[in-house]
Amino acid sequence: MPKRPGNLDLVGIIVETDQRITGKYKSTVKSGGWGSDFMRTAFGPLFNFVFKDTYTLTFLTEFRTERQYTDDTMGIRYFGHREINKSDSSYVYFYRLALIIQCKF
Repeated sequence: MPKRPGNLDLVGIIVETDQRITGKYKSTVKSGGWGSDFMRTAFGPLFNFVFKDTYTLTFLTEFRTERQYTDDTMGIRYFGHREINKSDSSYVYFYRLALIIQCKF
């Protein structure tokens, strides 16, 4: 079945994760350190539209989690000396907006 122009072709959710893999001697969240074991997550909706069967427009918005340090250690330049906030170890912020335009010849 051919796609009609301007139709929403795809709806999805994108999820990315990353984590440092370090030795046992590093400062973990559980020990109250700077969080060498913290896993960062990026997530958001993905939409793809089709126009005239030759053009597609993909729209993506992403948010990301990040470590939340204590007020006392947040300003310390060297991250190894910072401590994770025990009551609220992470926060979410806007990460990126992407528009992808594709043309088929």
